[in-house]
Amino acid sequence: MHKGTILATSQGKQVINCKTCGYTHVNPLPTQTELDDFYLKSFYQDVKTSYFEDYERDHDWWALNYNWLLDDLVNLLSSKKPVDKIRLLDIGSGPGLFLKCAKDKGIQAIGIEPSKEAFKYSRKKHNVDVLNVTLENMDQTVEKYDIVHSSLVMEHILNPLEYIKKSKKMLKKGGLLCIIVPNDFNPIQTINVKLGCKQWWVSPFEHLNYFNSKSLRGLVEKAGLQVVNESVTFPIDLFLLFNKNYLNNSTLGQECHFMRKSFEFNIEKTSSDKFRKDLYKAFFKLGVGRELVMIAKKK
Repeated sequence: MHKGTILATSQGKQVINCKTCGYTHVNPLPTQTELDDFYLKSFYQDVKTSYFEDYERDHDWWALNYNWLLDDLVNLLSSKKPVDKIRLLDIGSGPGLFLKCAKDKGIQAIGIEPSKEAFKYSRKKHNVDVLNVTLENMDQTVEKYDIVHSSLVMEHILNPLEYIKKSKKMLKKGGLLCIIVPNDFNPIQTINVKLGCKQWWVSPFEHLNYFNSKSLRGLVEKAGLQVVNESVTFPIDLFLLFNKNYLNNSTLGQECHFMRKSFEFNIEKTSSDKFRKDLYKAFFKLGVGRELVMIAKKK
């Protein structure tokens, strides 16, 4: 039985801080059939209609962030094997650019993507190795990987703990699981709600689950993994506190996005990545950042 404090109500559904599960989620949850139908048939067609176009427009910025993350993952691996011997699985590989960045580094990378549109796009655009399956339908007894990457997936699924356990099975001993999830109900969002904003991040069917640093770490450790690195992505919602209300203003949204990109491009241009890492780790401790980035090791 799911019980907990109601944090939001939207589209006829509650979002509760569930004591049973240890994280925040929609209540009641949809059925697996309803969820499969939505993501296989409607997600890219109806919800993210311009997603691929927007993604490619930001190609260089995405590639910068992906390469930063890939470098961290390679450096954190227990087995210091050559890059071309590292095997990586990207769960929910989407448009395929993360796979391409890994491939360009020499990493043996493969993705799984349930959406036919994203599967076809990534193979045609980036010529990467992708399977049009879900994690549940993939044989988890044969292949073992040094790195399993899962970005912006766990907020969409019915059972995050089981998902982490299944991801763990795909890892070699000493391998790394990288999980990236939205950081919602965070302090900056809370302040903006007090200033009159709606809970814009609440989307009860697209986002079933909502995590913070404590609940994400709790799930990862409950699955028997050891957390080895914690960070965030740039806290773009900070701009709302500068009275840059981009929520219903696409022009202002592009301006804020440009400033975010400029910050990170300038970090790269000046070889100041240690500063960025230290800053983002400090943000993590404060619960601030648009997404949480957690890397954990299989013991």
